[in-house]
Amino acid sequence: MEEIRQLQKSKYAIEKDLADKEAALDIDKHTSVLKVTGPGPDKKKTGGAAVTKYPVEKMGNIFSPADWQEFSEKNLQLASSQIKSSIALDAMIDGVMAHVASHLKSQKDLTDRAFDRCFHYATSQFQRQRRPLLVIAGA
Repeated sequence: MEEIRQLQKSKYAIEKDLADKEAALDIDKHTSVLKVTGPGPDKKKTGGAAVTKYPVEKMGNIFSPADWQEFSEKNLQLASSQIKSSIALDAMIDGVMAHVASHLKSQKDLTDRAFDRCFHYATSQFQRQRRPLLVIAGA
């Protein structure tokens, strides 16, 4: 059960990560056309009066949005298959445990019957040996 809980927690984290990545892509789309404006690099020469526009340096994309989505979907499928296999394993373990419990109960019942037979035999032997002693002691 603990493994199933951990896998469901991982699946939730992956789904949340996918949603966060989609939100980040939306933000990137809206901000990609923005330009940073401010004092130019030659601020000292012009006394800081010149204002120039220069673009923000963009880092190369390591993953494209399609790559992110594909990777996240693979992780979701893997998490789902692990959850299914954990549930199947849990059901199989429950079946084995039920079989073992049934076997142990039958073994306990057999042992109890054997002990009862042994107890009754020992009691009857004790009574059989005691009768002659009672006859001798009573005489």
